Amino acid sequence: MDRDAPAPSLPDVRASSEHVGGATVLRCMMAPMRSSLRLQLAFFCSIAGFASIGNPLRSEAPSPAESHEAAERVFTVNGIVRQPARDGRIIIAHQDIPGYMPAMTMPFNVADTPDVTELKPGDRVRFQLHVTDDASRADHFERLGRAAEPRPSSALPKPGKRLKAGDTVPGFQLADEEGRPLDGAAYLKGHFTVVSFLFTRCPVPEFCPLTARKLRDVQSALQGDPRVRDRSQILVITIDPEFDTPTVLKAYGESVGADPHFWKFATGNPEQVKTLMGEFGLYAERNNGLLDHTLATAVVGSDGRLLEVWRGNGWKADEVADFVRFRAAPMAEKTGE
Repeated sequence: MDRDAPAPSLPDVRASSEHVGGATVLRCMMAPMRSSLRLQLAFFCSIAGFASIGNPLRSEAPSPAESHEAAERVFTVNGIVRQPARDGRIIIAHQDIPGYMPAMTMPFNVADTPDVTELKPGDRVRFQLHVTDDASRADHFERLGRAAEPRPSSALPKPGKRLKAGDTVPGFQLADEEGRPLDGAAYLKGHFTVVSFLFTRCPVPEFCPLTARKLRDVQSALQGDPRVRDRSQILVITIDPEFDTPTVLKAYGESVGADPHFWKFATGNPEQVKTLMGEFGLYAERNNGLLDHTLATAVVGSDGRLLEVWRGNGWKADEVADFVRFRAAPMAEKTGE
């Protein structure tokens, strides 16, 4: 059974969203880099930047000595409206935001105010972007004029063959964050596995960082239950295997608090990753440099069969943890573990 839930609805990296079948499709354009070293340096700089701007995955409250700027950063952003405001979001192709992210096309959270609702595709705008550890919002929009021509939205790809509850997850071959081979069938066997997908270059709090925060909470909940901690695990598969090498994934895992004995990250051949995404019902297609994709998190049983899928990013950590407990704990009791 699938639980379709709307997602709370990076070089040049571009991300946008579009509603398809009840899910929010995130579309990310990643311009080519000249060397793998430059890519990894850029990533590690972003990891180092967490220390200066506040780790989005931290749980402790900021100390009184921390400034207001550390709690909420405000950026002035220039861009072009690509899609008008709908359901509290507007899609804008923005210029570089120094100190935060390169140019992209992405959705921004907005209020239903006249300065937003009157904007049309092709309008050039300047606005304020507020970013905290948990959320982002855009306001104070100023219309500057019209762009020469709005970029039309391309058609979205169709997902590949989707697994249903009870189907056996086909075998796959990936590499973990240490660069070691990861045989899918062997890894899944004997454990209840929370499987999710993200990519490390996504800095927007409501997207992949939110998935990582939730997975950290799932990890804490399951490791804290002696009935299931040895029968459960987490596997995150990158949707950007060209950039997310094992070295990059290892650094990312450390930054989000993943226990490598419990929570693994995996990358691999782009075609293999694309196939896996299709099997779990995610969109995975590159169109003119755009990486079109959706989000999903699933639980695979100890027999390798798909048990449940949560579409988008609206699932709650305790919901997933309780789902695993309900199935793994009775098995542990039967075997005397």
